[in-house]
Amino acid sequence: MAFRWLGAKTQGVERERELRDAVDRMRETLNVELVLRSALREAVTLLHASRGMLILRTPLEAPRLFTYAARDKDVGYTRKALGSEVASLVERAKAVDIVELDVRDALGRMTLEALGAQRVFAVALRIGESPDPVLILCGQSAQFAPDAAGILPRFAEQAATALRQARVFEQLGEQHDEIVRQRDEIARRGDVIRDIVYALAHDLRTPLAAADATMKQALAGAYGQLPERYEEVLRTALASNDDERRLLETLLLVARYESGELSTASEPVDCNALALRVAHELRPVADARGVNLSAHAAQEPLHTRGDSSELRRAVVNLAANALAAAPPGGNVLIESSSRNGHVLLTVEDDGYGISPEQRTTLFERFAARGPGGGTGLGLYIVRRIAEKHGGSVSYAPRASKGSTFTLTLQRDETLPS
Repeated sequence: MAFRWLGAKTQGVERERELRDAVDRMRETLNVELVLRSALREAVTLLHASRGMLILRTPLEAPRLFTYAARDKDVGYTRKALGSEVASLVERAKAVDIVELDVRDALGRMTLEALGAQRVFAVALRIGESPDPVLILCGQSAQFAPDAAGILPRFAEQAATALRQARVFEQLGEQHDEIVRQRDEIARRGDVIRDIVYALAHDLRTPLAAADATMKQALAGAYGQLPERYEEVLRTALASNDDERRLLETLLLVARYESGELSTASEPVDCNALALRVAHELRPVADARGVNLSAHAAQEPLHTRGDSSELRRAVVNLAANALAAAPPGGNVLIESSSRNGHVLLTVEDDGYGISPEQRTTLFERFAARGPGGGTGLGLYIVRRIAEKHGGSVSYAPRASKGSTFTLTLQRDETLPS
């Protein structure tokens, strides 16, 4: 009796190893169809069946049918309608843990005849989504392994787990593909929008430049002496024309930044000269609006490194906003200074200021400053330019009234004083 017990125990250990090895082979792939094929092949081998079928039955399509015989080189595949006996067996297997048919089962003989077998096992691989594949194993009565009825449910559970894992991996792949597709579509649309902006900007630059030159010539007396009221109209039109040109430059810069076309220029920029230059450039706008514009440069040399045209655009945007915010007779100051190894370019105005609820989104796209705040792109592009140059831009309310904007940049200490 002891020898029989030891033999049975050894046989049980061997079967456990065979089951584990079969499961490991199923999990060698994360492709759903390959797992299905492997599950069918391993089941036929593990349970000593002569052949097997794996069926996926859906309401609107012909069932998918995988077939494998013990001596086949590979698993076959087809789509075809099931006979009534096999279709009934598939539904029974989905309803119970395991179905076993043999010649002693009077009700199952028609199914056995349809399958050409003396004994059949059927089990559903419960993957948690429709359709659950159904595994059908066929053979002669004495052919199956003695433990077939006990080991098949455990094998089916492991096969279902392998299928679920493969399905999750497949879904992740599909999601990745969709993300890539959406990203490419966004990039394509971004390219189209950028090209439209570039085309419009190119078309608008010429008439704006022509109008600017003509009006300045008229003010200079090229067309004869003008009535004083005409000169006032021309100065106002020049200021509006300058606003349009600045908006155009901002749109172009936003388009380049959003499309990733960042400038790689890195040159010394004299921040004292930059403050004075912007004040001189915007003087006609200030005069037309009746605003006192002044600039104050630091006594010490102040330099940073970067793209001089972009840094000019940042200070121009801050100053233009300040001029728009200041009332007639108001004041705007552009100032350069230094603090803690940084260069500060500050623009102050005594205008209407900014409400507390607007301050949190002040430097975001399309976050207008307030009355007359324009597109809301000016401060956004200032932030992008500052960040690109390793700096920042900040806002603070003035003690009396108005606003203070500060562009903080890295100071270049390598240049001689």
